[in-house]
Amino acid sequence: MWSSERRRLIAALAALPTLAACGFAPTLASGGAAAELRGRIRADDPDNPDGFAFVERLEERFGRPDAPRYALSFDIDVTTDDIATVRGEGATRGTATGRVRYAVRHLEDDDTVHEGRAESFTGWSKTEDALAERIAREDARGRLMRILADRIATDLTATAGDWAAP
Repeated sequence: MWSSERRRLIAALAALPTLAACGFAPTLASGGAAAELRGRIRADDPDNPDGFAFVERLEERFGRPDAPRYALSFDIDVTTDDIATVRGEGATRGTATGRVRYAVRHLEDDDTVHEGRAESFTGWSKTEDALAERIAREDARGRLMRILADRIATDLTATAGDWAAP
């Protein structure tokens, strides 16, 4: 087993020059295209629990804005549905589908430099205990906000070379 792991390590190390030759560069590393985003994006103030969870995750990814250069406005829409039912017992699973439209504006001139949307879903088990189900539903919505924020953060870091000023 040890020799198998050693072969994988050697193969991975051998691939590094190939990645460098093709222009691969970490976007968040010093000098990377998205390095300027750390501490530079200020999301709109949240006004509900979904918004708070969403902004919290964005700040985990980009840091708290200490010298913001960009403003990120967002509009979150969440719908919940029952997705599994058992005859005689009712719904056994719930799902939350979330959609976020967002725009990044440059704070100096208020011009929109990037915009997009993200969508995802998550689910939870329904129970007869109302409190347990409420907690499960709230947890699912929190997970959904983290997923959506991660998708937006990935898009922003991937496209930063096109719109972020060095």
